[in-house]
Amino acid sequence: MSSHPSSDDPELASRNPQPATSRPIVVAEDGEGLNLLICRRLQRHGLAPVGVLSGADAIAAVEKHPDCLLLLDFVLPDMDGRKVVEELIAQGRPVPFIVMTGHGDEQVAVEMMKLGARDYVVKQDDFTDLLVPVVERTLAQIATQERLAASEAALRESEERFRRAFEDSGIGKLLTGLDGRLLRVNRAFAAMLGYTVEELQTMDFTTATHPDDVAANREVLARMETGTEGSARFEKRYLHRNGSVVWADLSLVLLRDAAGRPYHFVADVQVITDRKRAEERDRQHLTDIALLRDTAVGFIQLAPDANVYQYVADRLSALVGEAYVIVNSHDETTDEFTVRAIAGIGTRLETTLKVMGRNPIGTVFKLAPEHRTEYASEKLLKFEDDVSGPSYGTLPKVLSQIIEKTCDSGSVYAIGFHWQGRVLGTVNIIVRRGADVHDPGIVEAFVNQAAIAVQHRRDADELDRHRVRLEELVRERTAALEHAQAQLVMQEKLATLGRVAGTIAHELRNPLGAIRNASYFLQTTVADKLEGKPAQHLRIIDEYVERANAVITMILDFTWRQQDQPPKEHTLRQLIERAVAEAAIPATVNVVLDVEPSLPQVFVDEKQMVAVFRNLFVNAAQAMPGGGTLRLAARRQGSTVAVDVADTGSGIRPEHLDRLFHALFTTKDVGIGLGLAICKEFVEANKGTITVKSEVGKGTTFTVLLPTAEGQVTDAKSQ
Repeated sequence: MSSHPSSDDPELASRNPQPATSRPIVVAEDGEGLNLLICRRLQRHGLAPVGVLSGADAIAAVEKHPDCLLLLDFVLPDMDGRKVVEELIAQGRPVPFIVMTGHGDEQVAVEMMKLGARDYVVKQDDFTDLLVPVVERTLAQIATQERLAASEAALRESEERFRRAFEDSGIGKLLTGLDGRLLRVNRAFAAMLGYTVEELQTMDFTTATHPDDVAANREVLARMETGTEGSARFEKRYLHRNGSVVWADLSLVLLRDAAGRPYHFVADVQVITDRKRAEERDRQHLTDIALLRDTAVGFIQLAPDANVYQYVADRLSALVGEAYVIVNSHDETTDEFTVRAIAGIGTRLETTLKVMGRNPIGTVFKLAPEHRTEYASEKLLKFEDDVSGPSYGTLPKVLSQIIEKTCDSGSVYAIGFHWQGRVLGTVNIIVRRGADVHDPGIVEAFVNQAAIAVQHRRDADELDRHRVRLEELVRERTAALEHAQAQLVMQEKLATLGRVAGTIAHELRNPLGAIRNASYFLQTTVADKLEGKPAQHLRIIDEYVERANAVITMILDFTWRQQDQPPKEHTLRQLIERAVAEAAIPATVNVVLDVEPSLPQVFVDEKQMVAVFRNLFVNAAQAMPGGGTLRLAARRQGSTVAVDVADTGSGIRPEHLDRLFHALFTTKDVGIGLGLAICKEFVEANKGTITVKSEVGKGTTFTVLLPTAEGQVTDAKSQ
């Protein structure tokens, strides 16, 4: 066998020092020079060629390199390419191969492709340039196919292991679809529920699940589908074919595909029914013992506003197990019973109330005298007859409805609350079909304790009602006395103010009149000789004389409740701007005026409202000694106009807000407390209102509502 080794050529090694691929390339070409050229081209691209010159040498090279790629010339000296391929197939050593044919031999290439050739190359001038990409592409395809084959083999092996583990497991296993269908179950799970594998695989999980657990199970599946949880373990109840409950410990995993999409659920199920029954017996035993021990303490510690009847119903429901407990009170005056509380196990109570369409709490009924000894007995009595029978004149119809519309309802028990020979109420216990009250003595002992608690609660409620009424009377009388005292004090203050108001007006207005006359004389005699500041100061004298006179007038107005002039239509913006000008607001206060342009005119006394706004603006500025923002906003509000005067000052303490508009009340170091009282008087005299909101440290907002001229016309027409 002649060959051309691919790694011994110094020239090729120096050109391409990279290691060759691990898969040999057997080059079967009888032309020695062409064979060498092909091998060198392959070496330059990191491939490992093995050159041979005949078909027999090619077969021998394949035997030595069974994982090779065969680059096969169709025409060889000892046999053609077809014969080489057939011989390799006959020996059980088929390898991937590429055919090299001469120009015009395309038909031969087609025949070789049918035998399994991966590709073919026509030997023409540039075929060696085309050969390397063909080889590399074929090698890549072979590698991909081998990886896929390995993956498929591993998958088949994994599936077989899973199948054996699934089918032969001693614990229940199941696959559940996203829609809840049981896709696959094993024999252990089928035996657990008394079905065949085939029967279960036609159901969904809800069919075999206890109805009370279906909703919770769906929630778990939903959380797992959304990615909130990847796995879950919980206990649940299945239903055996014979109707019995099978408790199980379920371990659940959600499988996803390569893209992360949910595929199906895999669950391991272990039966724990015996353990749950033992736990239930132990729990019930401990509960019964603890209940009687703790009941008295529980009643003593019950909050005064707690529902004692609901407490009794809840505790009894826990005591007797799966049952409904209905607690009724008895009114000795009317001899009527009232449903006070209902308790039940699981979701059945809610379901029953929904079926009824109404809540029976508060329903009033009567017991016929001949049945009082049975349904209000001191002993727990059981009624085996049709539950709808005793409802006439005995059990209330609403209780019969609960019984009749509850699935699996069984026997009815009744007992009364008794205290010193009196019936305080009754208890009805409705157990599930086939169930029973396991210890009537414990129920009777509990009801006897509950009767004491109910009577104590009635006594406490009666005392509380008397206490509340007495406190109400005290508060009413105290408030009346405080109000009367405040009125007397205010009347005394106003009387004092009224006595001195005339004197103040006389003593102040006389000198003010003299000042005004002097100013007038100067203006009429020497006005043409005064320029600049002297003339300006004369105007200032007049302005402040008018202002002082206005203050005196406001005091008299407050004292005598007199209006200066009848209200007229005025533009609100002009009133506000005039008040801003008169308020002399410091430059440190930024005034923001926000008046809607389309506001209607207001129907007010001009002087009074300017005085109101000026007083509010001055107060706001004084509340911001270090500067701030005074926002004056006016907007339409129905048939009135609202004016907001908002500052960013220190705010007003909450305890002062109620007294803010009282006369002679002030929070300032300087002042007599008439400003806001006058504002309130003037606003209300103009058929308006004034309110205040304040937050300490953030500021205060006064809101004045004034009637519009339009509103006055509307009111006049309606009158």
